[in-house]
Amino acid sequence: MRARVVDHPSTIRRAAAALDDARASIATDAVDATRATISSPAVERAARARGDRARRSSAMDDAAAAATEDDDDDVEDAFIDPAADDYEEVADLDEDDEAPMSSDDEDEAEDEAMDGDGTTTEDRDAAASTTIAPPRDDAECVAATHDAPVYAVAWSNDGAEATVVSGGGDDKGYLRRGAGEARELGGHGESVSCAAFSADGGLLATGGLDGKVCIYDGKTGAVERALEGPGGGIEWVAWHPRGRVTLAGSEDFTAWMWNGDDGALMQVFSGHSERVSCGGFTPDGKQVVTGSYDGSLRVWQPRTGACEHAFRGHPFHDGPLTCVAFHPSTLGLTITGSEDNTARLVSTTTGKVLAPLVAHTETIEAVGFSDIMPVCATGSLDKQIIIWDTNSCQARGTLSHGGAVSQLRWIPNTMCLYRYVFERRFGRLTSQHKGLARLHVTRGGGHSLHISLASHRRDTEL
Repeated sequence: MRARVVDHPSTIRRAAAALDDARASIATDAVDATRATISSPAVERAARARGDRARRSSAMDDAAAAATEDDDDDVEDAFIDPAADDYEEVADLDEDDEAPMSSDDEDEAEDEAMDGDGTTTEDRDAAASTTIAPPRDDAECVAATHDAPVYAVAWSNDGAEATVVSGGGDDKGYLRRGAGEARELGGHGESVSCAAFSADGGLLATGGLDGKVCIYDGKTGAVERALEGPGGGIEWVAWHPRGRVTLAGSEDFTAWMWNGDDGALMQVFSGHSERVSCGGFTPDGKQVVTGSYDGSLRVWQPRTGACEHAFRGHPFHDGPLTCVAFHPSTLGLTITGSEDNTARLVSTTTGKVLAPLVAHTETIEAVGFSDIMPVCATGSLDKQIIIWDTNSCQARGTLSHGGAVSQLRWIPNTMCLYRYVFERRFGRLTSQHKGLARLHVTRGGGHSLHISLASHRRDTEL
């Protein structure tokens, strides 16, 4: 059968129209299928969730705006009245700032300032009229009268007459020779903190918190010269055992050595990292020894200034050094005391720590060797003096006292020692050889130095 070819124009147009209708029908069905796919349940839930979130956000914005309007309506102008009873200043402190003292802190400070009798002590240097008398007074004479606390005393006996010097917080020193009148020693602009006579008694050195060392004639008290250089207060002064060379330790972490006759600077010993709190020449005069608040003890060569030995860290002290003393005959044997409540025996010759001396419970303030027996003594703020055997390094005895022990001195060629006990306001003692120098303090009016040359029996025999 053969196909018939239709070529009539009208027929062709009808066929084209039918084809267009078919294409349109197919497109419509595809669009409906796509819409059905998009309207699946998961997509509808997501759309509903987005709508809910939008509605909640809009509600929160409306609530915040309403609250702001309410707060603005409640705000009223405030006027601060510093005189009001409920007025209080609050400090805005950083982490490094200290909080201001509260009224409770002030009450505690006032309580601490109260004496046992209920009276308030504002300042030890404050003027007052009440005299604090010691329970017993053995003094035979009053060497000098200061207008402030006495910080230093020194004693010299050249065989003819005994001479005593004192220095105090009134920036003055006083020298008294024999039974003569006390002579005022000028030269310092601040408190006189220490004093020492040369070995022959011909020169006197005083150190002050003004950083100066003043040299005087040891017999007349005439000013010879002022030695300057240290950048801080003078902690102590000492003389060479056989010459007129003076040594001083300073708060500026250094020690200075001068020729006492002409004032020439001979050496500066630098190496400590804290104030040089104690020191001196060894008995043979061949070494300089300095102790510091940095916890170290240094041994120096006087001529060159070189540090021969440095004691620091274990097995030495782990606290600031407060005192040092040298054995009068055993070469190099030295004892130190510290705020770590212990003492150490060391050899400045070998640079070795020989032994720790441990028994005190508070800072050791004073140490010393006997010159006739192998014993030494340590005095502490725990109110005790402990006698130690230097051979076995064991404690041989304990002397208990009524207050902190701040000074002790062995009497040459005896087994006796002087000690000073700090009770209330009785100040600092330094005693040497035949005399005991004791500070008798009166509030404000008189700060007197008393000297007793005999009749000392209390707590001296071991």
